[in-house]
Amino acid sequence: MPALRNLEPVFARVSKAARYTGGEWNSIVKDWDGCDVRVAFAYPDLYDIGMSNMGLGILYDIVNRREGMLAERVFAPWSDMEAIMRTEGIPLWSLETRHPLSEFDVIGFSLSYEGTYTNILNMLDLAGLPVRAEERTDAHPLVICGGSGALNPDALAAHVDMFVLGDGEETIVEIVDFVREWKRQGRGTRDEMLLRLSKIWGVYVPRFYEPQYNADGTIRAIEPTVEGQPPRVAKRFVQELPPPLTKPIVPFLQTVHDRMAIEIQRGCTQGCRFCQAGMIYRPRLERDPEEVVAATRELQRNTGYDELSLVSLSTTDHSRIVQIVDGLREVGAQRLAVGTAYSEVVNDKLKELLAYHGFDVCSLEYFGITDFGGGTIRKTEEEIIDLSAKAREEAPEADGILISCGGLRTLNVAKPLEERYGLPVVSSTPAAFWAAMQLVGESGRLSGYGRMLEQARAPAAVH
Repeated sequence: MPALRNLEPVFARVSKAARYTGGEWNSIVKDWDGCDVRVAFAYPDLYDIGMSNMGLGILYDIVNRREGMLAERVFAPWSDMEAIMRTEGIPLWSLETRHPLSEFDVIGFSLSYEGTYTNILNMLDLAGLPVRAEERTDAHPLVICGGSGALNPDALAAHVDMFVLGDGEETIVEIVDFVREWKRQGRGTRDEMLLRLSKIWGVYVPRFYEPQYNADGTIRAIEPTVEGQPPRVAKRFVQELPPPLTKPIVPFLQTVHDRMAIEIQRGCTQGCRFCQAGMIYRPRLERDPEEVVAATRELQRNTGYDELSLVSLSTTDHSRIVQIVDGLREVGAQRLAVGTAYSEVVNDKLKELLAYHGFDVCSLEYFGITDFGGGTIRKTEEEIIDLSAKAREEAPEADGILISCGGLRTLNVAKPLEERYGLPVVSSTPAAFWAAMQLVGESGRLSGYGRMLEQARAPAAVH
């Protein structure tokens, strides 16, 4: 099927047409006929959310840098667009060249959270592809899933051809190189191709395994059904952080993370029991401060943003975070977003640098934030109260105490803290964040993080 034409009349009938048009600054459009491997990176949620996914941008850049290969993007449509597509028989298309998904060699979905799994099935259906893997033939694209959700693949095993477990930067290169060679050799059966792909480190092909269940429905074991398949597929991890993405696509509309972003660290050693990412993204890797500063300059030139996000599971755990913040003063970023700041590791030097350079950040001075590891067994309620006292001393002008310990433990510590300080205590639930924003807003001191929530962007948690 050729690329779709004359979609502009459709765009005029839906909200936020920029979700579907493509053509953004820094997007890459290659010659379709001049490429022998074509990959569609699919995010199973709205464009507004998916365009903030750093992993998608990194893989998009990696594939498009390779000669004779192209990568394009596709996102889940909003209900108004989906209704038109189903009524008029328009298949789901890629943003760059508007080719239907059925024309690609590989469709790669990002599994960020379980709530998007049904969107994957819906997107496959909108593309005119069989939803179940066993019904797809040699003529259909490979359907791949990666991301944090891929580490628990059983829920989608009947619908996905293969999962990429762990870091994907190196794995995607091996996959597309294999697909190119496979096509040049004249192809074989789909099962033969998947059997060869299963030899790649980090690739799990569910059709070659059979889960055994307990009486209560939980998995007892997953056993290989094909000779030569390992009993357990090892997660892949990189030995050092790949170069940062310095030429990201700049959307036409506001996304949930509408700013520059640099991954300064991958992995976390806090060991919070609630945090899946902290367990699966290991070992912990750090980026050099010099590389962060150089990448920020490139990002400013390539995007025009003036706000920078230091991306990490625990930003202030970076062993050289002070040097990073100190180096960024020369770059000219007007606002700095520090997503996760543990009160136990935010030292005086870092706070002085943030204040001196005028960075607008979420820090202890704004909310009197104290952290307890999100309900882990590491902190007793007495220790939580003691840590709150320390945070209160460091933030005497705070309007409230924002904590993150969840559930019953929040109730058990909130009343003693309120009685001691005469301040409201809120926890890191969405409703509590809104309460915190109102508190800070009344005093006129609202950080960049607070503005982000007030504008109804992504409700990132302060752990």
